[in-house]
Amino acid sequence: MDKSANRPKEKDLNLDRIVFFSDAVVAIAITLLVLDLKLDIAGSQTVRWADIGKLLPQFAAFLLSFILVALFWIIHNQIFRYIKRVDERLVWINISWLFFIALLPFSASLLSAHFGERVATMVYVLNTLGITACQNFIWDYVAVRPDYLDGEIPERQVKIYQIYFNVGMVNGLIAIVFTFFAPTLAFFILFTRPMMMAIYRRLALPRRLKR
Repeated sequence: MDKSANRPKEKDLNLDRIVFFSDAVVAIAITLLVLDLKLDIAGSQTVRWADIGKLLPQFAAFLLSFILVALFWIIHNQIFRYIKRVDERLVWINISWLFFIALLPFSASLLSAHFGERVATMVYVLNTLGITACQNFIWDYVAVRPDYLDGEIPERQVKIYQIYFNVGMVNGLIAIVFTFFAPTLAFFILFTRPMMMAIYRRLALPRRLKR
């Protein structure tokens, strides 16, 4: 019996394990984000709208983090839809991506407690930039290795995806610049990331690759 016949199955299994493990980490991280939303009042006190209003910074940090994690997961899913094999280096790049994903609940909690402060905002922005960079590294790594990609994706679309994924990097770099003199504005710049990527996706990606 030819043992080489089993190798593609082993690669597929390793790929599936990476995707399943990544999905689990993302699910845990996105769940932990909500734990920071809590009213700081005694149980015997009556809840007032003013008390809920005090949660607006925490809710803003939660909402942005939820949106970004969802976007990161969607992009990760798009990437691994076209990857057909992995190696040790690619696994470690993905683990680095998971590290920054797992760190996001902490940076979001820091931001919600010190909303508008430079250091807290910079930590948060750097965290999201780390996720974006690792995600781009994953695609850049497989983009120069055609045997790692599904043969159905044209080379031109590989390049388009590289630019598409780098839109998030540009957004993060702009936000970092603003953290030095307008931390609150830097935070809201991150809210424009999904819109920036959606616009580029609509203009550049053919309909069949959007599915």
